[in-house]
Amino acid sequence: MERGLAGEGRGSHVESAYEDLRALILQGVLRPGDPIREGTVAARLGVSRTPVRDALQRLLADGLLTRGGPRGLAVRQLDQQQIVELHALREVLEGMAAQLAARHASEPEIRALRDVARRQRDALSESPAVQNHLNNLFHNGVAQAARNRYLAADLQELLDSSALMAGACEVPRWRRDAAVDEHVRIVDAIEHRDAARATCELRLVLLFGGDGQPVAGAPSLDETVPVGS
Repeated sequence: MERGLAGEGRGSHVESAYEDLRALILQGVLRPGDPIREGTVAARLGVSRTPVRDALQRLLADGLLTRGGPRGLAVRQLDQQQIVELHALREVLEGMAAQLAARHASEPEIRALRDVARRQRDALSESPAVQNHLNNLFHNGVAQAARNRYLAADLQELLDSSALMAGACEVPRWRRDAAVDEHVRIVDAIEHRDAARATCELRLVLLFGGDGQPVAGAPSLDETVPVGS
C-alpha cells in the first residue's frame, strides 16, 4: 500500500513538472533553441530531478523538445519547410473547426470565447507570455466548441507546434491590436451561426499571421505596415 501511495505521489509530481514546463514553452518564456538542463529545471520548479527527468521525456515525445548536440535537450526549432506544412494544415483544420463551432457551440462556450478576446485586448501591454497563453486559449476554445474529439486532438498538437513559432518572433503592437479585432469577428460569426463567415475569418487570421506567428511566403511583420501609419 505504501509503495502504491509513493508511486501515486511521484506521478503527481511528474504531471505537475510536465504541465509547468509545457506552459513555459508554449507561452514563449522558454524560446526555441533554449537549452533545457535537468538540474536547472528542477531548481526552477522546486522539485527533485526524478519527476523532471520523466517530464522531459514526455515533452520530447510531444515534439516540444529535441535532442542533439553537446547541450543535450533544447526547445524545438521549426525549419522553414515545417512552418509551411504546419500553416497549410492549420488553415484546413482550423477552418473546419470554426465551421463546426458555428453549428455546435453552446452559449457558455461563445461567452467564454468572447471573454478570452476581451482579456486579450486588456493584455495588449502585458508580457508576450501572457499574450501567447490567451491566444492559445482562444484557438483551443474554437477547437473544443467544434465538438469533434478527433479534430480537437489533432489541433492541439498543431497549436502546440505553432506556439514554438510565437516564442521565436516579436509582434508589433498594431498587429496584436488587429489580431484581437479578428478574434472578435470570429466570435461574432460563431454566435450568428454563420459557418461560412467563421471559416473565412479564421483562415484570414492564419493567412496574415494574426496569431503572431510567421507565415511562409508572406511579407515580414516589419514590412507589412498599415496604410496611414
